[in-house]
Amino acid sequence: MRGVGPPRATEPGCGADPTLALRRALAVLIVAVLPPMGAEAEGCTCAGAGPPCEAYWKAGAVFLGRVELVEATPATPSAAPARLVRFTVLEAFRGVRSSEVEISTGRGGADCGYRFRPGVEYVVYAVRRGDSQRLAVSSCSRTRPADDAAADLSYARAIASGAQPAGRVSGQVVLARRRLDGGRVPPPRPLKGITVALDGGGRTLRASSDSFGAFEFDDLAAGSYTVDVELPDGYYVVDCPRQIQLPDERGCLDVGIAAYDDGRVTGRVVDERSRPIAGLTVDLTLAGRLNARAARMQTVTRADGSYQFSRVPPGRYVIGINTQSTATASEPRVFHPGVRYLAAATVVSLAGGERRTLSDLVMPAGVQFVAIAGIVLDPDGYFAADARVFLAGPDSGDPVLASPVVTDGSGRFTIAAPAGREYRVFAERTRPGGPGSHVDSSDPVRIRAVRDALPLRLALELRY
Repeated sequence: MRGVGPPRATEPGCGADPTLALRRALAVLIVAVLPPMGAEAEGCTCAGAGPPCEAYWKAGAVFLGRVELVEATPATPSAAPARLVRFTVLEAFRGVRSSEVEISTGRGGADCGYRFRPGVEYVVYAVRRGDSQRLAVSSCSRTRPADDAAADLSYARAIASGAQPAGRVSGQVVLARRRLDGGRVPPPRPLKGITVALDGGGRTLRASSDSFGAFEFDDLAAGSYTVDVELPDGYYVVDCPRQIQLPDERGCLDVGIAAYDDGRVTGRVVDERSRPIAGLTVDLTLAGRLNARAARMQTVTRADGSYQFSRVPPGRYVIGINTQSTATASEPRVFHPGVRYLAAATVVSLAGGERRTLSDLVMPAGVQFVAIAGIVLDPDGYFAADARVFLAGPDSGDPVLASPVVTDGSGRFTIAAPAGREYRVFAERTRPGGPGSHVDSSDPVRIRAVRDALPLRLALELRY
């Protein structure tokens, strides 16, 4: 069977690069804490520092101090302008031995500097920079005025007195929403009854999230752990399993887990004689947003003409071919169930995690796709599995017209193209075992899309 590659929709996944909106959502959910009072966070993006029992063990120094002096330091060839802050140490908890300490911080805003005020007492969580071991603080730390640091002082004083609180990993499981176009979504809501697994220290522990989505593991030793989540059908996560490090048996970690709706739409594309069309790019596009490229997912039909979109958020969608193009003879625009005009298209309304199977998308009369088939060889002449094959306009500089198909284990591929038009076909593959930037590619082959054309032979060449 000729390989057309698995359906590859433009969607986030475990280990994949999520969209910007998804990254921002995860940053907020990793640790649910407010920015510290007194910090100027405008233009500065960070996830937060966690509760005191987490921030304490991550910091290079923790102390209660009073600000005596704040002075600006000019820019140098190796450093940006900053502020130098001098403290009188009132209580030293971790990493501080003298009665006076100097720390550096940015000027505020995009450089994440913390705006200290002279005469005010702060609980400071500082890091040590480079070989100089100089202390530095940012607004992303848990540093805050002493008047707002009762929990911080309670924990730090307990550790200083020799108390042995149990190591703990806790967190919350929430359902976070997203939209293909990055539009506004409702706030995350807790997920109850989700099993979270913690593996490490020779044992595996399990906890179930409560009505607030919260879970907790107690009495843990310091060390490395793996956090995973067992989700029912209809949900997925993008960051599990996750490796974490508990730095001290008296510390804690707060782990946020964001689940997303795993909606799915499946179907099949056939020609007017009910023959499957393999290697064809299918679009799933937000209804009403056909001119917004970000509002689309794409996948490629398998050898039997079937396709599947997964991890689809709730919404109203249209399915079709070239849904965001103007209809032309060379790039036909077809909507499910097989119509040329949007007004007659099927609108798929998808609830959270819903699974929908559509009837066949049948190409209307006059719209013909033909199979361009072939084989890709690696630079040594062997079959090139997992190479991507592209279909582009006929002339150099013409754009790629469809999602790439992926070769099977025998280097074979099939990609569909409108009949009667000329194209360039070429292949690329990231070099196995090499850096991701090293991509071998073939020379483009110019071909006219006609039925029963001879198979192509694309030979990858080393590109340095």
